[in-house]
Amino acid sequence: MVLRINSLSLYNNLSFSFDEGIFYSIVGKNKSGKTTLCNLLSGYTLTNNMVECDGIMLNKITRCDYIKKIGVVKMAHMKSFLHEKVYDEMCEPLDNLGYAKVDIKKRILKILDLFQMTAIINKRISDLTIDEKQILLIMISLLHQPKVLLLDNALHLLNEEMLKKVLDILKRLVHEEKICIINFTVNLWETYDSDNLLLLENSTLLPLGEPNKAFLDDKIFYDNNLELPITIDLENKLRMYNLISNHHDNMKDLVDEIWP
Repeated sequence: MVLRINSLSLYNNLSFSFDEGIFYSIVGKNKSGKTTLCNLLSGYTLTNNMVECDGIMLNKITRCDYIKKIGVVKMAHMKSFLHEKVYDEMCEPLDNLGYAKVDIKKRILKILDLFQMTAIINKRISDLTIDEKQILLIMISLLHQPKVLLLDNALHLLNEEMLKKVLDILKRLVHEEKICIINFTVNLWETYDSDNLLLLENSTLLPLGEPNKAFLDDKIFYDNNLELPITIDLENKLRMYNLISNHHDNMKDLVDEIWP
């Protein structure tokens, strides 16, 4: 257990534990409370000892120590950045934490290399594409090596190619560095690669298990105005009529089974 919720009063006295080395996705319809929960877990909204990360209870006294354990990414917008240049923006959080300049540069170059984004290091932020801006925010959130990374609708703006690239990198961090990632989203297609899917419904957090298995019971998603990925939706309908028997990760494989 790396992150724990203790009788959170705003969510029906919710108690829940998140483990290191696990990629979670929390889904729910609009206005279900996903962003509010994310803010509570991140320390933006202060609670009194109702949230604990890596042994640190969140309260007024421990807030600074707590947020050092957390990385948070929101959707990129005009006010997301403080500086004109990419490098200066990446230096800001580590400089605030007191890191030496040589260590700051090493960390920045390492994370840029991981995301294959070294080419943007000397660019102006205004010259970046929306995908690059969003990935920049993700990279910045990882610079201080948090125990938990919270993504609040942070993958929504990425195109399909960039989304796959970022998810592959995040999965590597989960499995190799044992970081815990929690992705808050309304888009079910972002949850394919999660280890554990959770539904926020009526201020209650419902564990649904592995996404591919959870998608088989589509009623719970329809009831919460959540749109299944088109491949999964079609699969469920075809399986209902015994037209297919296997699970498929993409439309091509599905079509190949139907029309070999």
